[in-house]
Amino acid sequence: MGYNDEHAYLVALLRSNKGVAWHRVANVVDAAGTAEGLVRREVDSGSDFGRELVSRVGSDDVKSARAEVESWAEVPGMAAWSILDADYPAQLRRIFDRPPLLFCLGRWEPTNEEGFCVVGTRQASPSGLDQARLMAASLTERGIAVTSGLALGVDTTAHTAALDAGGRTVAVLGNGLASVYPPENKGLADRIIREGGALVSPFVPAQGPNAKFTFQIRNSVMSGLSRGTIVIEAGPTSGAKMQARLALRHGRPVFLMRSLVDTHDWALDYVTKGRHGTRAITVEDVDDVLEAIDASRPIEVEQLALGLDG
Repeated sequence: MGYNDEHAYLVALLRSNKGVAWHRVANVVDAAGTAEGLVRREVDSGSDFGRELVSRVGSDDVKSARAEVESWAEVPGMAAWSILDADYPAQLRRIFDRPPLLFCLGRWEPTNEEGFCVVGTRQASPSGLDQARLMAASLTERGIAVTSGLALGVDTTAHTAALDAGGRTVAVLGNGLASVYPPENKGLADRIIREGGALVSPFVPAQGPNAKFTFQIRNSVMSGLSRGTIVIEAGPTSGAKMQARLALRHGRPVFLMRSLVDTHDWALDYVTKGRHGTRAITVEDVDDVLEAIDASRPIEVEQLALGLDG
């Protein structure tokens, strides 16, 4: 895919406003319909916040951003979608903390957004790995894509099981697509692309992994790209627990394995009390997941109809 000036002006806005949450920049650009028009003062942002963002961008910032965007071509076959692009995934667009840019290597299918995210701890137990393998294979047998984070442990098992079953899997990285992290999974990443899956990232290609912020953003994107999140095993400080919390905030279904709920207080709390007005659902297998999804559909349709009538 060719990269254009809209990408460059968006990067200039992001680079000139370090410390501002990415999704706030994305919201301003999306509302205006153009990053270039904003920076060139051809379009007004419509808010004091937007005008402040634009005021920080100079001609040197745009020049530097153009050079950065041109460097993306060093990753062969990589596509870049901004919040303004039609190819930007529709489901991801609906979450409040949507990233302004999304990068993709491999084959992206719109039906990936009908898939489920299967996540868990890097230090998974043998039974946890067995559960991850069975869950991913069962989803694949039903023609459902499996999304995960390419981490060691549960993520690696879920990706591998989906591929072994002849299905599609999407890996969301916590770093840019110029490299693979963890390096132990370079072979798995290559296999995902070779067998019709995709690697995606909200980070520019050269961005390395950063425990303080990139993995939380990665988890948010995994939730946003998926129909729901299934957590196999996760301790109280696990990234998978963080993803469950983010998914509940997104209003996306969260499914916790019964063994997890029986073991960890946080999981029991998410099921009994929930977060952001939504409770997680205890499941034992993929049938429980799909039954819960099917049961929710009439409610969603009824709520939508009431909203339209009222």
